[in-house]
Amino acid sequence: MRNFFTFILLIFVLNVYSQKEANFWYFGENAGLDFSTAEPRALSNGKLSTDEGCSSISNSDGDLLFYSDGITLYNSNHEIMTFTDGRLATSLEGNPSSTQSALFVPNPTNKNLYYLFTVGTNFVGNASYPVNPGFNFYTIDLSLNGGLGEVISGPVSLDTNPYTGEDLSYSWSEKVTAVQGSCGSIWVLSVVENHFFAYEITSTGVNNNNPVISRVFYNLTDKRGYLKVSPDGSKIAMADYNEGFGSFGGGSLVLLDFDINTGVVSRNIKRLTEPNTEGAPYGVEFSQQSNKLYVSTFNNENNIYQFDLTKADVAGSKALISSQTGYRSGLQLGPNGKIYNSIPGNPFLGVIENPDDDASEIIYINNGIDLGTGRATITTFYTIFF
Repeated sequence: MRNFFTFILLIFVLNVYSQKEANFWYFGENAGLDFSTAEPRALSNGKLSTDEGCSSISNSDGDLLFYSDGITLYNSNHEIMTFTDGRLATSLEGNPSSTQSALFVPNPTNKNLYYLFTVGTNFVGNASYPVNPGFNFYTIDLSLNGGLGEVISGPVSLDTNPYTGEDLSYSWSEKVTAVQGSCGSIWVLSVVENHFFAYEITSTGVNNNNPVISRVFYNLTDKRGYLKVSPDGSKIAMADYNEGFGSFGGGSLVLLDFDINTGVVSRNIKRLTEPNTEGAPYGVEFSQQSNKLYVSTFNNENNIYQFDLTKADVAGSKALISSQTGYRSGLQLGPNGKIYNSIPGNPFLGVIENPDDDASEIIYINNGIDLGTGRATITTFYTIFF
């Protein structure tokens, strides 16, 4: 949905055996970071400026491949990519006001094939971007156009239930994430109302005709908010934002189990926050060892809470890490194991230096990363390789 502030959703896909695919981040208001040095340094050469969702990816050598806000796709020369028929890769099916508008995922075996998943929203506004609230994907062949890549197919719609024929596009959430499967495949997950859709990607491509659909005992009250899978693939965290609900605002942060062998999401959930308490949950992130979960909430301030997933009472382990002036923000695990907090309009990113530690030992630096001339929005990446 539309915000009156600028956000970033940056989703990075990384190689199983390397983290150099996370070297370059392009996001927000012409912001960028280079993680190939000991400390990330600001970049100012990116063309992307968006309200919310975006995604970037590099190759295993750390060279930038492409980045997108789900609407326009840029190649490594910061030029707009083309389709094979010569059309510019603009007016794609994302939306600048969609929480997780774009997600790049690689083919598990073919290093030239990548998939760009987009989720839209039903916000119209005054902009010229397409309004498509559904779930779609495009296929990119990196071997074309002298190694800069071209879009060879798409959009392919994923928002129709293939078993019932029901069109779910106008109910679809703004959430998408991905995780490594147990046998080398990759699962891409999204959610609509009380159903999770898991699409498996194998060497033959996206199995878009046979998603694994899981019905859970929780019905979304808001399309906005992040969806993340833990790095070990066992847990799913979902923020049900609902800013306008109650005096403090807020839906719920929920935790579910995920089976990387089958793509099934467990029906039983743990509700970690309740409406009208901590505020509206938006950004979520797991620590690198999958033992801690973080959420950013908004109740006239930007707050970060930690939950200890090793405790029997996960909800009861809640601990406040930071509270500061700012609108809702994204949380993102970086290739260095740190978690970054991205508050809209801020020329800095906040940093959780030691996310796997207990709350009492956490070091949080408010202005941890200087973005130079860029400005933050909400940041997210493809988590499995972190």
